[in-house]
Amino acid sequence: MPTAVERLANHVETLKRGSIDVSTATRLLTLTRQVIENDNSKSKYPTINLYGDWSVHNKLDRKDAQKILAEIDEAFRIEAKQPGHFDANTMARAISPRKFGQELGEALKAKLIDPSMAEPQYLVPILRSIMQEISTKPLELPEAEFAKRMKEQRSEKDRIEIVKSLVIEPNQDPQNKAEYRLKAIVYPNPPVPNMPGFQLISPFILAQDQAGNIIA
Repeated sequence: MPTAVERLANHVETLKRGSIDVSTATRLLTLTRQVIENDNSKSKYPTINLYGDWSVHNKLDRKDAQKILAEIDEAFRIEAKQPGHFDANTMARAISPRKFGQELGEALKAKLIDPSMAEPQYLVPILRSIMQEISTKPLELPEAEFAKRMKEQRSEKDRIEIVKSLVIEPNQDPQNKAEYRLKAIVYPNPPVPNMPGFQLISPFILAQDQAGNIIA
């Protein structure tokens, strides 16, 4: 029986010769995760792990998902003290497709497998296919944790923003060339009168060409 590394290497060769779609891209995720789990190197590849978990659940509220939401919470906290810190790319950086590509290339190189899957000609269709699978599946803060944080007694001076969920959606804005967007549901604590929560939307750019033009 082929080893996990051999199965991954064979699948990479199949992708180079054939089409890349949701089935073959998620298979790449599954095989890559098996390899990094077998050699106890999961901690080196957090974005691969995140996308892998995301692809097999209708929603994700595990540790990795909570870490992403907490990272956005922290950006809000810094923004309160340093206006301009939270920008249009803040949420996208937390689940960065660029990080995924870097991690994929490193994981393949570590096993002496052709790392060309991390190059744009393969990576862009891989990312597009993965997004088809995980879009509309939210990262969520568990209800018990959300309730606990909202019960914290805070003054206006110590206001925080709690990101309850984050989801990737197809982009509907013709003015934005990105194929997807990110939508966060955010709740301030203490609550704002007549506005218990709000939506925050930003483009989710999968790839750009060398001139910086959005291609996905």
